[in-house]
Amino acid sequence: MDRILMNPLFARQADIDHVLHAWSMLKEGGRLVAIMAASVTFRHNAKSVVFRHLITSHGRM
Repeated sequence: MDRILMNPLFARQADIDHVLHAWSMLKEGGRLVAIMAASVTFRHNAKSVVFRHLITSHGRM
C-alpha cells in the first residue's frame, strides 16, 4: 500500500500492534498516519521503547 490512515484500538497497547502490522504492508516510500495513545511517548516498557526507536529512526514521532 502507498498510504495508510488509521485509528486503531488503544487497549493494552493494541495500537502499537496494529501500526506494526500496517507498517509491514506499506510499500517502500509509503506513508502511514495513525492516531495513537499518548502513552506511546512516555511508557518505559520494552514494547513502547522499541516502537519509539522504530518511529524516530524513520524521522517522525
